[in-house]
Amino acid sequence: MSGPALRKADSHHLIHLAAAGEGTDLTMLAKSLLASGRTEEASKTLAVLCEHWRESTLEHAKEEESGWYLELMENEDVKPIVLGFRRDHFLMERFVMEMEQKLQQGDSLDEVMMYAEGFLKLGQIHSKSEEKFISQLEEGVW
Repeated sequence: MSGPALRKADSHHLIHLAAAGEGTDLTMLAKSLLASGRTEEASKTLAVLCEHWRESTLEHAKEEESGWYLELMENEDVKPIVLGFRRDHFLMERFVMEMEQKLQQGDSLDEVMMYAEGFLKLGQIHSKSEEKFISQLEEGVW
């Protein structure tokens, strides 16, 4: 979803919820596989997780930044908030890049899991903040 859907709290929430749900499921599956010693399957699951984050959350972030955020940045009152959201997107992309690099290099899957869980937490915080901001926009606070 893009365009007007990005500007509505309910539809924006659904976008976040869908991506987070699948991301959480894949993260928990990888964690379970790793705990049971099934490292090859855990590694493959983590690679699928990276692809999921790229195709869902990071693609959604690109849509926001190439349109809606540009409009918002014209308002000096909300510019610092939008810059914070952009910083979140940058960090999310870094987390995925680090995960992919560590997987390719055969680094510790425990460390890759820390990035996966960190991405989930950052995503939760970002989504909650962004959705609250959208609600405030709808209420005319800004």
